[in-house]
Amino acid sequence: MPNKMLSALRIGARLLSHPSEGGRWLQHRHASCLRLGLPWISFGAIDALAQSVHRDMTAFEFGSGGSTIFLAERCRSLTSVEHDPRWAEATSAELASRRLENVTLVQAPVPPFRYERISGRWTAVCDPDEFARSDYLGAFDGRYDIVFIDGVDDFGLAQTWRSMCFRRVEPTMRGGGIIVLDDAWAYGDILSDNHAIRTREFKGFGPARTGVTSTALFRY
Repeated sequence: MPNKMLSALRIGARLLSHPSEGGRWLQHRHASCLRLGLPWISFGAIDALAQSVHRDMTAFEFGSGGSTIFLAERCRSLTSVEHDPRWAEATSAELASRRLENVTLVQAPVPPFRYERISGRWTAVCDPDEFARSDYLGAFDGRYDIVFIDGVDDFGLAQTWRSMCFRRVEPTMRGGGIIVLDDAWAYGDILSDNHAIRTREFKGFGPARTGVTSTALFRY
């Protein structure tokens, strides 16, 4: 079945099973998460975080944007690493316009990956050791109360970058800490193998999304 048709079926099924989500999704479907100040994750996860994040927390995120605004407005301090210089500049401008000064925004490159035809399919290829040595992953330097993992990745990589970010972060999480992983549907290895006290996956619509997604919250 073509991907567009499959996506349409998922949207229809979600609207039928959760009609209350429809209005919220349609209102924000074509909006900018950066302008809204909302993470680019599912609405259920956004609502859960809004009840959990508070001013005593320190935060870190892989990938900047609406989540940067959301966390900066709620946490004591935030460090954000972004691989795209233009997107880092746009996020910085939005922070300045809102006079949010508790954010350290780091622009760090990631190693390039190439596409090779493997078993008849074009597959993303990158040496995981290159990513492990990158300034992007190295920007995570300590313990934080909440960590967002929603940065650059390719789901076709044998060892995905968000998985490597998660494995770097999880051993540092202390009691009461939270890891947020977007596009959780693509990371079955993390959902099945983690040390969280409680894991919840929020499936559904989100702002500025064209279809259904899932976001997982890991609580420690």
